[in-house]
Amino acid sequence: MESNQNSAVNRPVLSPEEEFHRKEASSSMVLGIIGDVLIWYPVLGIAGLVLSIIALVKSNRNRQYAFSHGVREHGMNVAGRWCGIGGIIAGAIMLLLYLAAIALMVLAYVGFARNTGFFDVFSTSVLH
Repeated sequence: MESNQNSAVNRPVLSPEEEFHRKEASSSMVLGIIGDVLIWYPVLGIAGLVLSIIALVKSNRNRQYAFSHGVREHGMNVAGRWCGIGGIIAGAIMLLLYLAAIALMVLAYVGFARNTGFFDVFSTSVLH
């Protein structure tokens, strides 16, 4: 049988700088996507915010590396930057909403406890 040369995958040979840039770009994109997903969970929101910040910093550092070594910026690096920015904005908003909800629950509990005389039991037993 004859082998078809068109069936072989022709991948370009990348320089070490391009290979490093591509790996860093993909890791910043993955961190940004994972950060964006984790933000929507109340317990994991802080981890998502941290991952989004790391993705943005990593993407910016990788962009500077690409420009200094004359490598064309990879699209995954741009995606990592935008996922990081979106994650930081959404994470900050969600963090404020979570803190506001906790503050409202605490205020509601204190108001409920004060109206039912819950604090009167402690104040009379401690003072007498």
